[in-house]
Amino acid sequence: LQCEARAMISPTPKASPSLPAHYQSLVHNVTTVPNLMGYFRALLIAGMLVAHAQGNAAMVFTAYMLNLNVLDNLDGIVARKLGQCTSLGRVLDIGLDVCSEGLLLCCTYAALSGSQYAPPLMQNVLLWACIALDRCSYVVGCFGCIAITFSGSSWKTVKYPCPITRWYYETNLGGYGLYTGYHTFLAALYLFAHGALGSGWLCAICAPMFLLRRWTGL
Repeated sequence: LQCEARAMISPTPKASPSLPAHYQSLVHNVTTVPNLMGYFRALLIAGMLVAHAQGNAAMVFTAYMLNLNVLDNLDGIVARKLGQCTSLGRVLDIGLDVCSEGLLLCCTYAALSGSQYAPPLMQNVLLWACIALDRCSYVVGCFGCIAITFSGSSWKTVKYPCPITRWYYETNLGGYGLYTGYHTFLAALYLFAHGALGSGWLCAICAPMFLLRRWTGL
């Protein structure tokens, strides 16, 4: 009777919650919906290179905008909605961002070097050397973000002292607005190097968002 009484009053151990499927298997981890979207982004990067080699500026612009302004914003939303946030996804996201932007800047420089539409300042080698140096510092910052990711946190949840940076990371308007404007500016600059109609106005409209996004990066 005493054993039965103790059994009745002793708390039954709670079953530990099961891990999501993508943490139980490597195959599931690399084939989550957001990661599959990342692999499609990689194909778009390859498509950009081919389109630039063929002189198809409109296709480069379209692939870049789809890559950065649509899929790069959408994959995070999908990951949170489906509960499929992974460290692999965060690292893949950063790596694809670096490759996409780096390739577009290289293509833009190549287009500007022989362009009859661009002012001499935009063809200055020193200017592009500074841009290359800035990209190197950006890559170093990305390694810092990766380190934060593997420590179990996210660089997006850091409480930054700069109010503009907090506005960028903590609000949808700041985040999606600045990010979209930033990459639209870069894509429009590529079109401008090819003399596309209206690309100069698009660069001017997006320039403030480009500068604010660069400030948050710094």
